[in-house]
Amino acid sequence: MHYSVVLEEATTGGFTAWVVQLPGCFARAPTREEAYAKLPAAIRDFLEWRRRNGESLDVDRVGFEIVSSVVTAADAADGDTSVLLDADRAPLSEAEWSRIESWLDDSRRDLLDFVRRWSDDSLNWVPEGSPRSLQQNLSHLAFVEFMYAAWTFDLHSIRGLEDFLAWTRRVATERMQKLAARRDDRLTAADWAGAPEPEDWTARKAARRLLWHERLHLRSMQRRFSESEPTDRRIQHD
Repeated sequence: MHYSVVLEEATTGGFTAWVVQLPGCFARAPTREEAYAKLPAAIRDFLEWRRRNGESLDVDRVGFEIVSSVVTAADAADGDTSVLLDADRAPLSEAEWSRIESWLDDSRRDLLDFVRRWSDDSLNWVPEGSPRSLQQNLSHLAFVEFMYAAWTFDLHSIRGLEDFLAWTRRVATERMQKLAARRDDRLTAADWAGAPEPEDWTARKAARRLLWHERLHLRSMQRRFSESEPTDRRIQHD
């Protein structure tokens, strides 16, 4: 199989090679040459992973061609990336999502198999050379997964924001319904960015704050925008 590859060069240094036909397959290195050298092994590892999960694939004979090179402001050395591939611009079909969703399920199973080897006592341990603890890594994965889906909403239009609000309400409501069904009273923590320490949290507190927060901002917007916003910016109703 011959694969198309897009090379992302970060302005701050580092290269990431993306395999177009294998979403999620990549090779990263400090130099262009090292990224090229890592690609065959990266492709074979990805295909071997898929073969272990039941797909019939030839992992022995793989080739690739660099189809484009893009410079981005991402810091590839730190794992960040911002490139928009040409393939990313194509509509996401149900068949394509079904394939990727299956791969995500396999990847999540691998992740949980790894995580369950550790005890709760190890969550805050930071191994030498690691920027994050196990807890921080897993929380990062969860929050970024949420953001990746959230960023598919058009937050610069009323319709897009309505869709976004509907989605977040469904997610929050589903969670709260499950907590209520089991009469959950566990003490957890809200770890706000920039806060000196985590805030004690419970299901009842979340329910109270959900309604309080929306009513607080609604009243503020009603007051501030009604007082200062020109009427020609509003939709006129007959």
